[in-house]
Amino acid sequence: MANKPWTRDEFIVTLDLYFRMSYTRFSKTNPDVKKLSQLIGRTPSSASMRLCNYMSCDPELRARNIVGLEAGRKQCMPYWEEFANDKAKLRRAAVQSRQRLIEKVAEENLNVYTTQWDDLSEEMFDTKFQAIVLNNYKSHCAVSGIKVPEVLMGCHIIPFAENEEESMKADNGLCLTVLYAKAYLDGLIGIDQDYKIHISDDLKSHQMERGYAANFKKYDGESLNLRDVTIRPNPDFLKWHMNSVYRM
Repeated sequence: MANKPWTRDEFIVTLDLYFRMSYTRFSKTNPDVKKLSQLIGRTPSSASMRLCNYMSCDPELRARNIVGLEAGRKQCMPYWEEFANDKAKLRRAAVQSRQRLIEKVAEENLNVYTTQWDDLSEEMFDTKFQAIVLNNYKSHCAVSGIKVPEVLMGCHIIPFAENEEESMKADNGLCLTVLYAKAYLDGLIGIDQDYKIHISDDLKSHQMERGYAANFKKYDGESLNLRDVTIRPNPDFLKWHMNSVYRM
């Protein structure tokens, strides 16, 4: 494991953690460092050292004669230059990297105990926001209407990285199945200010694929299923998504 080359995803999630905690807490015994090591499939010592490598890239620390571990600076510097001055971009990239790394852990069947996995999942996803959205929708999908909590998730309309102030509000969330949440976040489907569902041309290009008609075509132009919803999605937020994410 020690000789395994670091991947881009590993560098990104480590840098994301770097900016979330003080450099004085980069010890291998720190719980957050341990969680990071579980996610990337490395030892806590390795994760701690990489965080200290990023210290050597930090001009604010270097100005104070705190240089970190210089040995890995060359490997870390490209990621520092890409993300250090654009934290929103880093957060978006880190979300995607975490998802890929979690899927990789599952595929490789690594030895992660159930309690550890629960802690890791809670760290990777905002469980408070999930609870807010699912409670607001009484645990039903706003597209299909299905009421099976195990396949539902809360989906931001405006991502946390774009608007932290609105990120935890019920009117900034949609309750969707994983299928529709993925399509919405990728801009394959959109919802306008009148709560009408739109299917993008990119998705329509797959209309001959099995499952397209049942899962997508039937909902094109239909209204969101907002029965029993306490707080409806904010039309201004839906407009932002249509203009900024949806693939016309």
